[in-house]
Amino acid sequence: MKIDTTSQDPALTNLQVTMMALFADMERQFILERTNAGRVRAMKSGTKFGPKSKHDQAYEGAKEDFINGKGTILELLEKWKTDGSSLSEQTFYRKKRAYIAKLQAMDKKPTDYEGLPF
Repeated sequence: MKIDTTSQDPALTNLQVTMMALFADMERQFILERTNAGRVRAMKSGTKFGPKSKHDQAYEGAKEDFINGKGTILELLEKWKTDGSSLSEQTFYRKKRAYIAKLQAMDKKPTDYEGLPF
């Protein structure tokens, strides 16, 4: 659509600009609706948003060693330090609570916690 801003009829120019702005705003609203619907669908299917946790490998290793009786939590956290970053005791227990909450959300009983001594 050609918009002539030098015409003698500024009302027509204003109408054209207003209509284009309206269509742009409507399209923006449609994009937001589709994006939010996709985000909700992804969250329901279990997709996690945000940066990846840098402690997953250390947590899994420390958890497995603890279950197998290879030391205390603090000893294992020291053992599983990776790349200069360490998994703190607080983070370990927070991840443990999240893991148990995930199992509970899947309707597993406390006896189904895969032998976790927590």
